[in-house]
Amino acid sequence: MISFQHGTIAAHSQAPTAVPLNSTELILYTALASPGFISVVPDFIGFGESKSILHPYYVEQYTASAIADALVAAAELAAEKGVDFNSKLFLAGYSQGGYATMATHKFIEQEGLPGFDLVASFPASGGYDVKAMQEYFFSLATYDQPFFLGYVAMAYRTTYNWTQPLTDFFQEPYASRMPALFNGANDGNQINAQLTTSIPNLVNSDLLKNIDSDARYKYIVDAFEENSLVVWAPKVKLYLYHGDADVTVPFNNSVISYNKLLANGASQDVVSFTVLPGKDHFTGVVPYIENFLPTMLALKEQ
Repeated sequence: MISFQHGTIAAHSQAPTAVPLNSTELILYTALASPGFISVVPDFIGFGESKSILHPYYVEQYTASAIADALVAAAELAAEKGVDFNSKLFLAGYSQGGYATMATHKFIEQEGLPGFDLVASFPASGGYDVKAMQEYFFSLATYDQPFFLGYVAMAYRTTYNWTQPLTDFFQEPYASRMPALFNGANDGNQINAQLTTSIPNLVNSDLLKNIDSDARYKYIVDAFEENSLVVWAPKVKLYLYHGDADVTVPFNNSVISYNKLLANGASQDVVSFTVLPGKDHFTGVVPYIENFLPTMLALKEQ
């Protein structure tokens, strides 16, 4: 079985269960099954049947548990349909899907998933160290995907029942716009059009300057650190990928995460890091797929 985790989406119409059958995404997901895999593509909480809930974007617990539940359901369906499943499991995903892949890998190693034998995971171009992502964003003058920042803020505020006003996080008029923007009707481009690419004009100026020094913001820092996937040491093979020209989800986040996993005691024989030379967040997708598929197929036959 392979579970492939999709990248960031905001509109309900972009969920795997909602896109047209002839879409590029579903053709890719179908192709993953063709070498003899049961192919699983989770919607994630907040999409599909759970679209009444705001997606818990970059929240480790609910990301991993949703994927684990989908895997269990897929195994049950396979048994009902008489499809043999030998328990071997692979995980892969790009961008947010890379984060979701690593979160699920960590969950399976630490919590276990009866009936599944995780062979390897292939996370690519994810923001695994959420705190380091925040530090990167706050260091920029401009960022062309501001909806990522709004998405995290709205998701964490909802997930953790934060009562602080959005003006603690964002400047006006953007703070007041946020709730309506993340209503499931807008995609990322539509949300970006209602925000600003200027970080100093988007983020509350006091938060921007004092997030690490003012105790009022400790709850935010704690949430970022809690959802960062860098305080563990994988024991099952984990293959990291990232384009070194990526500034959307910065290449250096994977470098930081890789080094922290090794510092925690992970072996270089278990955790590897493949650099995609000259590739940014958008041009890195195809090289990633071309690289991880042969590796996965070889492991499948072992």
